[in-house]
Amino acid sequence: FGLSSGGYNSSRMAVTYNQSKKWYQSCSEWCNKDTWKAIAIVSASYATCISGACYVPSLPSNHPPTKFWHGVFDLIVPKWTAELYFEELQDDGVATEFVDHDGGHEFTAHSLGTDGIKTWFDDYN
Repeated sequence: FGLSSGGYNSSRMAVTYNQSKKWYQSCSEWCNKDTWKAIAIVSASYATCISGACYVPSLPSNHPPTKFWHGVFDLIVPKWTAELYFEELQDDGVATEFVDHDGGHEFTAHSLGTDGIKTWFDDYN
């Protein structure tokens, strides 16, 4: 999971390294081969989007389930860019949810509370 650039990097991991198992082939016992069961994105969007410059291409067929939390008053990452990513996931049949809140570019009780990131990951563990 990640907030802001961490969210973009979570997306980057899902679309880059989820397509191939090669990234863990040289791992020892510490590697978890099921790392990308789900991702959580807070105040961010698709891997290659930069603020308001955003295009979401076709996604890999094994894109992990993704949940978004985005503030309607986020002045750094426009909410519509995360919505584009969310809609592409929906169109592709990927499990996804979108939570918008009255905050800005930040973690909130929505993302950290009882229905937040940990619960989302627990659902896919």
